[in-house]
Amino acid sequence: MWVMRQGCFLRPSSAGSQSLILPTLVKPVDTSPVRPSPLSPPSHPLTGTEYNQAKGTRDFFDVCRSPDIASTITLQPIERYQPLIDAAIIFSDILVVPQALGMTVEMIEKRGPVFPNPLRHPSDAEKLRKEVDVTKELGYVFKAIKETRKKLSGRVPLFGFVGAPWTLMSYMIEGGGSKMFTEIKRWIFMWPEESKALLQRITDVVVEFLARQVEAGAQVYDSNTPHSQYILIT
Repeated sequence: MWVMRQGCFLRPSSAGSQSLILPTLVKPVDTSPVRPSPLSPPSHPLTGTEYNQAKGTRDFFDVCRSPDIASTITLQPIERYQPLIDAAIIFSDILVVPQALGMTVEMIEKRGPVFPNPLRHPSDAEKLRKEVDVTKELGYVFKAIKETRKKLSGRVPLFGFVGAPWTLMSYMIEGGGSKMFTEIKRWIFMWPEESKALLQRITDVVVEFLARQVEAGAQVYDSNTPHSQYILIT
């Protein structure tokens, strides 16, 4: 397992110490940006026709929950643009974590993700699952990763990703995207202890979700946050 800390990639040695190394994937960063697959949300698909054919009439999250279709969409830009693309990103969404916790999330065309019943009071959080079986609730992501790794046959690395706990908590409380973050600010000022508890519950799921993605074969991790300091490469 590789660990990126503050821009440096470290590899554990046999003696337990860590040595610096610069993986092939990030070498182009010195002179030009790495170009991951553009098909993973929130990016708009560049292969629109192929994407729509694979998606059909299915709901966005139904596509995410179908390992075969998610894998097919992940590979579309690789098949179309290789060797211009340096990595693939598994087709999924950060909001599968709130779904695993028991919340309903809908993807509305031209609007984005919407939570019909956001958490507007700590009592609402009591409706969330107390224990989350990550393998059961999010197993479709791991299956998609395994299937995609096989299809890639080592051509490019495969990115996995997960939303940062604060990002997910914001969506769960705001009920969707927000610029002002009014509701979550109200939460943390009115109910600081409950806010910490909710953030910890989300974090527990996120950590296991990430670990399971790595076990399934994801080679790089992106936390979908500018504050991330760690990228794992297996």
